[in-house]
Amino acid sequence: MATVNEKLLSEIVAHEIDVLGYGNSVSRKIIKILNKSDENIFARLNKIIDALPTTSINVKRIDKLLQPIIKANNEAYYQARRELQSEMREFTDQELDFQTEIVNKESPVKIKTIAPEQVYAAALAKPFQGELLSEFFAKLSEQKATLITNAVRMGLIEGQTTSAIVKQIRGTRALQFKDGVLAITRRNAESVVLTSLAHFQNFAQESLYDANDDIIKGFRYTATLDTRTTELCASRDGNFYKIGEPKPAIPAHYRCRSRYVPVLKSFRELGLDADEFTPSTRASMDGQVPDKLTYSDWLGKQSQSRQEKVLGVRKAQLFRDGKLTLDKFVSPVGNVYTLDELKKLNAKAFDEVQPKKEKIEKTRATWKQNTQQAKYHNASFANAPLFLQEAISKVDDKLKGVTTGRGSQYNQIGKKIQLGFTDIDSYSNQGTWMHEYGHFIDNVAAKEGFRSSQLDFKKAMKDNTDVILTNSGFGRRSNATNAIKQSRALKLQALSKEMSDLNSSDARRKRLEFYSESIGLKLNQIEDFLAKETVHVADGANRQTRISFLIEAIKNKDAALFMDSIRTPDFRGNSENYKKGLIGNFSDLVGSATKNKLLGAGQHGNGGHSNSYYKQGDFLAPTEVFANLTALNGSGSLVWGKVLDSFYPDLNSLYKDILNGLD
Repeated sequence: MATVNEKLLSEIVAHEIDVLGYGNSVSRKIIKILNKSDENIFARLNKIIDALPTTSINVKRIDKLLQPIIKANNEAYYQARRELQSEMREFTDQELDFQTEIVNKESPVKIKTIAPEQVYAAALAKPFQGELLSEFFAKLSEQKATLITNAVRMGLIEGQTTSAIVKQIRGTRALQFKDGVLAITRRNAESVVLTSLAHFQNFAQESLYDANDDIIKGFRYTATLDTRTTELCASRDGNFYKIGEPKPAIPAHYRCRSRYVPVLKSFRELGLDADEFTPSTRASMDGQVPDKLTYSDWLGKQSQSRQEKVLGVRKAQLFRDGKLTLDKFVSPVGNVYTLDELKKLNAKAFDEVQPKKEKIEKTRATWKQNTQQAKYHNASFANAPLFLQEAISKVDDKLKGVTTGRGSQYNQIGKKIQLGFTDIDSYSNQGTWMHEYGHFIDNVAAKEGFRSSQLDFKKAMKDNTDVILTNSGFGRRSNATNAIKQSRALKLQALSKEMSDLNSSDARRKRLEFYSESIGLKLNQIEDFLAKETVHVADGANRQTRISFLIEAIKNKDAALFMDSIRTPDFRGNSENYKKGLIGNFSDLVGSATKNKLLGAGQHGNGGHSNSYYKQGDFLAPTEVFANLTALNGSGSLVWGKVLDSFYPDLNSLYKDILNGLD
């Protein structure tokens, strides 16, 4: 029989589903207000820019003419803040009612109510994440005004047309305006809304239970344990804090979904004679802190109708059948997958259980031992994904030998790999081995020549590369190229300012945790990646800004920015900061695919092949690409995997299909 405290925990977890849905609707309402204001702002902006002289640029005159727009922008954020405060006022009242009713429903002991007006006013006056709600919106308004002003100034200086300047600020309808410099302000506004919701909800809960400390013994920290839960919240999950005892603040970070759940005292602790109650009531009112409850465990115990409410009918059935775990239903950035996306992401899960760690170990055991290549495999491919380890098992006996010579290369006629070293403990040498072995796989996969020379591989390589080049301004008119560069500069300027405005390393780190989640990675994964691939840079604003640039580069398929964020601690290109590891393979990958238009040998990169090398044969560029895909996939790094899926999604998918189809 479940105790009262276990019932409270279960009901509050269920309640959070509705609260998260409510938070999304409030976010849309606030963004709608800001978008409506933008329509007016952009209409005014066109007239103002057209009225400005193009021969002489006067910054003071520009700023003066932009004042009506800045004022309209401030009014929009004021209206958005007032709307959010109105929502939070009603939400506070509702939350107090829910918490009161749920305790009174599940417990034989009743709690007293408190005035919602006082709770709301107190919550509004209390900072969260170090700032008041009004201060958050003031900063959002200031950030947007700065981005508009800078874009207009720089656009006029560079001689851009009015429509080009406005498009750069706003973005394009085809990309749902996500490519404009103001996209970051919408994301930040949404983040503030969801964090505000967590603040007001938690404040209401704590206020109610603090007022009932005669029957409440303390609070249990409850994290929403899924793929998006931060390590900070996961580490606190299940912790118990007595009434009056200091406890961590919630929200613990932006978009925090953790909550405090009350723990009621037992009859004995309340000073009541438990014998006066029925045996079942006595057993349920035991005062014990409930065990940890993951979201997946909780959902598994719910009724079929509640499971279907959360997941939908088909997904709920897959969940009950054990064919997909809960974390497969939700992406790292919180988007609910459609069934078609699920089938693509988890094709094997509909027919069989996902491969286990034991299967990977069993596969490695099939590698040929006591051979020249064995020690190189064990050192280099130890963390490779299953599909690559299985590929090694299928083709390894066709490799005719490993020799040592001047430089490293693959001999397709003799099917031998020549290495310019014998020390495989070097991280750089491991990357070289995986690269050269990639040439071998490419060769044997084609029976004759190289598999990468076939049309499907070349087409996928070209399609993905065209996007990367377009994002960097290649193949565009000079005005369009300048607009892209200007847009990138403004985005980075906004990121730098956003990081510098945060006055502590902890505050910057919390913001970076949010940025990391936006590309499906955790911050510690990126930090581990940098520690492995680059020279150590002391923690601080410089390093944290650098991480924000790396995330922006992955998100926008910006290869040059990605290399900058990796190679230099100061972003000026004055000193190389990378280690001789897989950075070279990435540079060579992009350089080969673009024939050194971007990265590669001498093109803002780190390693690659010369232009004269590629002229020796059409097969050379794609086979270098194939070899570098092998090295980056072979590392087993989650970050390199994310980089490949971002920059070369079609090509990397085809590469995996090729390896999975090996005989």
